[in-house]
Amino acid sequence: MELTTRYAPPERIEGEELENQIKLVKEKTFTRQFLDTLPLFVTVLNQYRQFIYVNKAFLDFVGKKEREVLGLRPGEAVHCIHAFENDAGCGTTEFCRYCGAVNAILTAQKGESNEKECLITQENHNVLDLLVWASPVKIDGMDFTIFTMKDIQHQKRRRALERIFFHDVLNTAGNLRGFSTLLLEAEDPEEIKDYSRFIYEVTEKLIEEIQAQKDLLAAENNDLVADKQNISAKEMLNTIKDYFQGQQIAKGKKIIVDYNGERLIFKSDRILVRRVISNMLKNALEASKEGQTVTIGVKETEAGVDFYVNNPAYMPPKVQHMVFNRSFSTKGSNRGLGTYSMRLLTEKYLGGKVFFETDKKKGTTFHAEFPCS
Repeated sequence: MELTTRYAPPERIEGEELENQIKLVKEKTFTRQFLDTLPLFVTVLNQYRQFIYVNKAFLDFVGKKEREVLGLRPGEAVHCIHAFENDAGCGTTEFCRYCGAVNAILTAQKGESNEKECLITQENHNVLDLLVWASPVKIDGMDFTIFTMKDIQHQKRRRALERIFFHDVLNTAGNLRGFSTLLLEAEDPEEIKDYSRFIYEVTEKLIEEIQAQKDLLAAENNDLVADKQNISAKEMLNTIKDYFQGQQIAKGKKIIVDYNGERLIFKSDRILVRRVISNMLKNALEASKEGQTVTIGVKETEAGVDFYVNNPAYMPPKVQHMVFNRSFSTKGSNRGLGTYSMRLLTEKYLGGKVFFETDKKKGTTFHAEFPCS
């Protein structure tokens, strides 16, 4: 069967040819005993990007035996969600164009040592943050790549969560201080009443933002427990629409509710579902310009309900391939967890599915599907 690719070369070797390369590397003097003591993931790849040597730290990380890993490519060993989308395997999909690991390897195969960061979403929706190094090396006249990886997930996740959390909380606290100042200076009873209401609403938003970060941390640490109850789809849509319609982000923009299922009820975690749909609407509003319309709706499916949010903007290919990655955002360095948390909460805790469609004429539509129970 002819292998196809949309990025890196698809060819690989098997059988005796692969075994000979594995044997060749094992016999060399950079000794397995020394490399097995290193905490870094140290591997050797052949010209087809296949592992022909892996050290103990890497085997412990992936939870596999050596014979289960040798001959695989990096994404295949760590269960990248894109590794098996194409018959040719890791490195050959459109998504791979933006992968730090495969790009580091391809650069090394051209004779240049380099370092890159790599973000990999695994099949179980866990996200790996890796710092990778790739360097060319010759062994008995044959070209290989020393490929080293370091798990920086904890540092990256902590920095991302802290940066975004403090950004959101400081913004909301600033609004709270502003309204409090106005309340102190107000003398008219109606003004006092209005400012008091604003302060209450901003305080509610502050509490919600703190709870959202708390839930996201719990979700990433596998500590989140969904509290499922009956939810009215219509009530959910109207509540979210009413909340955002009064926000600065919706100024000059129109929000339309597309709803036909008067008695559509499903069972899920109300708070988490609202957070997912709110993120979809927030992203749509941020992507829209003044005068444009954002549509939020729901329809019944065979398995449950499909909430969707459409905005007129088109997402270019590069954004499409990275949109669900943690810390990726088109809106600056203090964003990046919205779409990531949508998928994490929906697919890992609510038994649903998040995806999107984008078209230059129809715009972009995000979907969040939830089962009936």
